[in-house]
Amino acid sequence: MDFERFVIESLKEIKENQEKTLVQTTKTNGRVTALEKLVEEHDETIQGLFEKQSIKRGQENVMWKVAAAVGSVGTVVLAWVLGRHH
Repeated sequence: MDFERFVIESLKEIKENQEKTLVQTTKTNGRVTALEKLVEEHDETIQGLFEKQSIKRGQENVMWKVAAAVGSVGTVVLAWVLGRHH
């Protein structure tokens, strides 16, 4: 009888430990899922910033090219006007 009681108590203890482990694992999985979501959100934010920075650089390059083109046309017009008067 003592052996049977020992086995039953041991099985109950094992079951309780399994339930505690399941609860802890569920909590941990929830935390990991929340962290994964947070990391994904930050990655999307960083990617968005890189894209905005890239667009801004592209806009700056276009502005410099337009300014250079306007300057070139202005120089040609100025040379033509000065050439007509001499």
